[in-house]
Amino acid sequence: MIGRYKNNKTTSQRSRMVSAKSHRHVVALLMSSCLLFLIADPVCSFHSTNIHGGALHNRSSSLPVLSSSKESDDDNSSTDTLSVGFLGCGTIASAIARGFAKASEEGKLPLPKMVVSTRSESKSTSLVSELSPSIDISVQSDNQAILDTCDLIFLTVLPQQASEVLKGLKFDPKKHVLVSLVSTANLEDLARDSKLDLSRVAKMICLPSIARHKGVALLCCGDDSTSNKSDETVSSSTGSFLKDLFDNMGGVVCLETEDDLQAAMVTTCTMGPLYGTMMNQRDWLLKQTRSLSKEDASFLVIQQFAGALSEAERDGTENRLEDLIEEQTPGGLNEQALKNYGTVLGSFADLQEPVMDAILSRIRGESDGSVSSKGENNTSE
Repeated sequence: MIGRYKNNKTTSQRSRMVSAKSHRHVVALLMSSCLLFLIADPVCSFHSTNIHGGALHNRSSSLPVLSSSKESDDDNSSTDTLSVGFLGCGTIASAIARGFAKASEEGKLPLPKMVVSTRSESKSTSLVSELSPSIDISVQSDNQAILDTCDLIFLTVLPQQASEVLKGLKFDPKKHVLVSLVSTANLEDLARDSKLDLSRVAKMICLPSIARHKGVALLCCGDDSTSNKSDETVSSSTGSFLKDLFDNMGGVVCLETEDDLQAAMVTTCTMGPLYGTMMNQRDWLLKQTRSLSKEDASFLVIQQFAGALSEAERDGTENRLEDLIEEQTPGGLNEQALKNYGTVLGSFADLQEPVMDAILSRIRGESDGSVSSKGENNTSE
């Protein structure tokens, strides 16, 4: 097994196995590593003008009072009184719950209680069985009972169920913060249906990798139109609280408008093309080599991309992607591959921008998300 070696061969034996392969096979492997510049293309990077002071911006250190035990006169409560409830228990809710449990186990986040609904009974039962040894987690069939028990509420039901679920519940305006992962529900609708102040409502987008504290969450909080707060402190209490919370689970990017959140969501919708690129590289390797198994070729490509990504995140400067491309050896194989892609495709922008524009137009309900052969979006009638 090239790369992992499940047998007991020594390092020298493994080296001989690899070096004994034909020059043509080694060249094929080398070519695969030269195509990794694709993930460093600056056209794909998203820059929001509403993110200040880097990707993670905290405008206020104050946290909302989240305690079901008693009202507090102190505006700065800590998360040691935090209890978390999930309305719905699908893939994303389960991932967030696992992320909370991991943070608690690592001592990053004291979390006394977590309650999940039985809307997806098989998943909720399995989740409780998995996490109960390390955290106080239970299943509750009554959504109102979840609200009565918990402070921070995650809405993870299907889009067509969101409004009905919220309207049937009684939220405490001084206790609850509502975080919706329903992509189609806007902040004003969430506030209206829950009868919470807009400042205590937020939208969040994340991937299942949050369970392992990988990737990044996207967050947009409502403002407080009923208060006399200045624009600089609008929703800062809820936003800062949630930012601090998810900084312990891989990180969070805070967006100030729902339009910006929708644009940022596009980056979470391009995993398919990335996986497709990796799969095509693997299949190309299988055609070009005799010694690589499908398992080994998959391992090789995945680890090559993982290594390139780790290099990209090593330095958090805003021009890191441009710098990585500039670092390609003049006249080298990676630079040649980059030029060849440009020759075949015209430019990365010609390929990627129409695709990303189409995804955004679907998110905003402006089209069905498909693209014509000319790269034009098919708008909704």
